[in-house]
Amino acid sequence: MIRIKLVSKFTAALAFTCLAAVSVRAADAPSNVPMPTPAVLTADARPVAEKFASPGHDGRILKIIHNFPDEPAAQDAMLDKLSAQGFGGVVANVSFNEYLLSEPRWQAFIRAVGEARKRGMMLWLYDECGYPSGSAGGVTLKDHPELEARGVYVAEATSTGGAVALDVPPGDLMRASAFPVKDGVAQLDQAVDLASSIKEGKLAWE
Repeated sequence: MIRIKLVSKFTAALAFTCLAAVSVRAADAPSNVPMPTPAVLTADARPVAEKFASPGHDGRILKIIHNFPDEPAAQDAMLDKLSAQGFGGVVANVSFNEYLLSEPRWQAFIRAVGEARKRGMMLWLYDECGYPSGSAGGVTLKDHPELEARGVYVAEATSTGGAVALDVPPGDLMRASAFPVKDGVAQLDQAVDLASSIKEGKLAWE
């Protein structure tokens, strides 16, 4: 039995660096913008049937709104309407206009978050400029390209004889090898280099 492995490296922006950037920018907001108080959830002691019939905010659907309006009156109207519709809170991000860089829109965002919390609403705040989250519209790596994550893709096949065909994973090929397998364990010290068997992104070996 032979086990064949193709290993390619790739890079991607770290999601946690984006979240850290969001936190820092919010903390840098002007002092006249009050920061929202963290929510403190308390246990709901009501009978299950009563909680099911009329759940608290933490048991309701969250509305994905992306951007809050910039104007306070429009924010309040939106939050009041969502509460009246039965939503428990919102899923939102800072305005896409000058994403993460505009102080006025940070102020508007922080104000809306505070008003939502006053209503007892739940909030899911995240990066939405680029999917999946993490790139923050390029801000994450703008000044710190060294924070780019590294990883590997692996394409693998096992053969007991005959031809083997594999597509090479995306990224820069690091290794293409075949290993004899004994008792279910690949014998790494007996690797066979298959790099010469790769043409136009495909491995063909027998």
